[in-house]
Amino acid sequence: MPEIWLALHTDEIDVLMVDGDHLGDIEDTIDFCMRVRRACPSLPLILVSSEMRADDLTCERMQACDVTLKVPVSQVRLEGAIQAARQNNACFLSRRHWEN
Repeated sequence: MPEIWLALHTDEIDVLMVDGDHLGDIEDTIDFCMRVRRACPSLPLILVSSEMRADDLTCERMQACDVTLKVPVSQVRLEGAIQAARQNNACFLSRRHWEN
């Protein structure tokens, strides 16, 4: 399982980008992201997909990922998404801490 490998190497990875277009349907993609989220909660997660209506750099989907990007992705948008993903992940971790 990729999420097990990721959990073992989280400290070596700055941000994980998941290409939703190559994981199957949207349910498979969300399930994968949620498995990664449970295994590696401190790993900022960016979901990219052509199925997105637009970029979402908010915490709206924090249970599955930190931000979403619609492909194609430009360098400027990616850089902004990485910064937002780090900030949103910190928010996710703080909320998770208070819930436990």
